Amino acid sequence: PILKLAELRVGESCVFFMVLAPGDELEVLSKGATFQFGNVRLLSYTCVASAGSEARGNCQAGREVRLPWSNCVSASSILTTEPDQISWLETPIEKVLNQTHALLHVPQVAASLAPSALKFDPESQLVSYQDEGTCGPRGDDAEAETHRCAHGVEIVKEAKLDNYKSQAKVKDCNFFAYKIYRCRSSRKLDTLSIVTARGLTMLQDYFAVTDAVKIERRCSHFRRKDIHIGVIIVVDFQFKARYTHQIHTLRCYTRRHGYDLHILSGGEYPVCLKCRDYFFRKHCTVSEFLKKQPSNYVAAVIDADVVAAAHGRGLERWAHHDADIQLYERCLLDEIMAGNYMVRNTAFARAFLQQWASYCHKMPPGYSSSDNGAIHLVTMETIQVEGYQKCRALYDGLDRSVTTMHLDKYWKFVRCAQEAIGPARAWRMSNGSLTVWPMLNFWSADGMYLLKKASDTAGPVMHHGIKDQKDVQKHYYKSEKDLRTCSPNPDAIVSSQEMGQIGLSMASHFKEWFTQGYCRQCAQRCIPSFSCPPLGNGEAPLPRRMIRT
Repeated sequence: PILKLAELRVGESCVFFMVLAPGDELEVLSKGATFQFGNVRLLSYTCVASAGSEARGNCQAGREVRLPWSNCVSASSILTTEPDQISWLETPIEKVLNQTHALLHVPQVAASLAPSALKFDPESQLVSYQDEGTCGPRGDDAEAETHRCAHGVEIVKEAKLDNYKSQAKVKDCNFFAYKIYRCRSSRKLDTLSIVTARGLTMLQDYFAVTDAVKIERRCSHFRRKDIHIGVIIVVDFQFKARYTHQIHTLRCYTRRHGYDLHILSGGEYPVCLKCRDYFFRKHCTVSEFLKKQPSNYVAAVIDADVVAAAHGRGLERWAHHDADIQLYERCLLDEIMAGNYMVRNTAFARAFLQQWASYCHKMPPGYSSSDNGAIHLVTMETIQVEGYQKCRALYDGLDRSVTTMHLDKYWKFVRCAQEAIGPARAWRMSNGSLTVWPMLNFWSADGMYLLKKASDTAGPVMHHGIKDQKDVQKHYYKSEKDLRTCSPNPDAIVSSQEMGQIGLSMASHFKEWFTQGYCRQCAQRCIPSFSCPPLGNGEAPLPRRMIRT
């Protein structure tokens, strides 16, 4: 369908571009320098580019963009704005349209607005209040002008009357009670938004942003980043036969998206045969394979028990993330996942893989989960956090067989490493970068925890741990014929909203694994849209590091 482009401007500090499909309604409430679109009051767009990135000065397809949703205020009033008035939503640039315009995919934002972060503004038309005397800026006991909202309103924050105690004080005026409303939106689906490079207003020019938020100060034009994406499976002959159906789904997926697919046996490179443990040999094999690939090669390394679940969406969101190495937190376990990861073809990434593989010669006598235990020590070494020797001693002391089912020593070692590493983060070192993604926010997740459902617009695109061939043939596909012809089962695909509810339900149930609330990595804020970001390199809570980065 033909799309219309609406451009809204409020002063010099706020520019917002919205794609409108035929029949869509655009509601704008304005008073002074504040306006509201649907459920969202907007401040500005900012283009995020990490220091030292090859793309410095440009906004690329796939690069993360942070959108601060809040009051759209004038530059002068930003100076007095408190930090918690800004609630960040993160989304990649979906497509570069030309040198000056790009398309953003913005998930449903209502769930990401934290009521606790909304500030009482008595001047807003969407606020009602009971003031002391007649000191309120809109007169005595003003009511919200809800008639302006065509689809009705909802209360997002309320302070009730409590024996005439002051609930807020603004400009020496006491307010005993208030309600903050927002307009209900007619839109049910996610939003596609067009931005211009010039329209990415530099928030940092007016506001002291934390060092973790790296805002590119001269984003003058958009540039497509030329990358070559490939999928690598390292599997021996026995497991290749066992997981024939799973591997075929990856053939379908890579063929659809134009990616390379390389199925390696682990015996291609003599230097890697020194590792008798096959799982460690896998990482050596990937490192050696990358040496012969172009410098712009990005590899998704995948276990054989992985199924391509959402064929309609590619790996670009993660492939354009500028870390040399990308790992992720495993669902409902303390571990960083070892089987699925993404690496750029850089010297830093290849060295990391070889360092990981070298632990085949350092394995303790007892159960250490092979490469999955070692990944924690390699990560600690790479990011240079304190505590390596302590955790290494626990690793060397692992002496119990997995057959005893007493794995308390192993989990004590893993917790030691994870406490030192801290929350999922985008780490920056002088010679490279490593990102650990939060649970459910990488391209792969354990399918059983997502009810083996996927979405073509949100969430992981691949499901790990699908070991039964019947699941592939009867669930992800309806028949063996459909599998042969690469025709996935549409019943296994759900909308982004339903996918978000599946993720949020799990996160709300397993509170010990997911931080609850509306912080940047909190479940209620980002799980519904699968947009939980890794923390920035310098973002609190900071781990203790042995070097200065």
